Amino acid sequence: MKKIAIVGAGQAGLQLGFELLSHGCEVTLYTDRSSQEVLNGPTGPIAIQFHPRTVIEHELGLDFWFTYDGARIDATVMKLFSPDGEKVLEAGAMLSSPAQAIDLRLKYATWLMEFPRRGGAVVVGPADLALLEQAAATHDAVFVTTGNNTFQELFPRDPERSELDRPYRHLTLFFAKNCVMDPDVDPAIHVNGLNSIVGVGECLFYNFLDRDLTKTWVLLFEGVPGGPLDLLGHGGSVLAQFEQVRNYLKDACPQVHAMIASAELVEHETMQGAITPTVRRAVGRLPSGKVAMALGDALVSYDPMTAQGLNAASRSAHHIAQAILAAPDAVFDAQWIDAVFLDYWKTARHAFHLTRDFVTQLQPHQQLALYAASVIPEIASDVFDNAGEMEKIYAWFSDADATMAYLKEKGFTPEPAGG
Repeated sequence: MKKIAIVGAGQAGLQLGFELLSHGCEVTLYTDRSSQEVLNGPTGPIAIQFHPRTVIEHELGLDFWFTYDGARIDATVMKLFSPDGEKVLEAGAMLSSPAQAIDLRLKYATWLMEFPRRGGAVVVGPADLALLEQAAATHDAVFVTTGNNTFQELFPRDPERSELDRPYRHLTLFFAKNCVMDPDVDPAIHVNGLNSIVGVGECLFYNFLDRDLTKTWVLLFEGVPGGPLDLLGHGGSVLAQFEQVRNYLKDACPQVHAMIASAELVEHETMQGAITPTVRRAVGRLPSGKVAMALGDALVSYDPMTAQGLNAASRSAHHIAQAILAAPDAVFDAQWIDAVFLDYWKTARHAFHLTRDFVTQLQPHQQLALYAASVIPEIASDVFDNAGEMEKIYAWFSDADATMAYLKEKGFTPEPAGG
């Protein structure tokens, strides 16, 4: 029986642990917070999890919230506005399988309590290199999933895969009640709203199940640095910052303002930051010469615009679990880690690259594809219903010739230049 150590109790660490436990492995999970500390902790990001990532949790018996109305997301609607607030296009689609959004404090705290019930060991305490050395000496493999600064030197930035060297958005997140995501959509349909204002940034609004098991909305503003949606470093109370951005939208983009005109903020729930999308080396070499493998946030960081971070963490955990179980006699050395990462990256890279494209600047053929999605529902479904498997989009969205061939196949013919 393999003895596995996992450092970090987020999506990647917990899911990997549960998958291995379900196949008889001996797993120790190291975390710096108890389940109660996680549940009562500060505001964190709220991410959408798409099919087929939700299927894995269902199969593991971990989808404790699938019956809660507040957690369900049924559709994605993208609206693009000009700098003066005029709607340029709208594209949307129902999801063939509902997505899910849950307060991660609730999710991870519940999973942490469940972990010992499934036969796993949980050790609460600070995580540092000494802990990794201790774990490496007593386990067959060590996996690090926490993306904090402690282990950034252990897993250095991969310059070949990390093309961006700075954040392209400054992020501010609020929680709110009483939002109206789209007056033209049945309120029983829960919408993931992607609202982009050219040159200004994005307003990402969607419902989630909060830690009190009630329906709440995420209001995430991704501001171009220095622009009117950039609240980073502005100071002031949570309410003052929210009123600042709401007042801006009232004049600059009334249609987006209408979605949050009656919003009531959840007190003290806010988060700010900026993310440079980064890929790190998967192999971490400890002073003793032993190795650890990065996954989840320790391996790749995403801008949340395309909602890929949580889905990528789930994908990496599942991929590594399968690799461990497929080779029971494997030696988990640097060669094994590199091989597993390269196999994982063959597919995972597509989500990273598409997120880069959306955060920086879509190419003309990609802009045309989104316009086509606003005209032909089948194209919109192909875009939004594959958010959990971005490789299916990348196959035709990344290359101009492939895009044009795909659009032609779907019956879309662009107007001639000047037409």
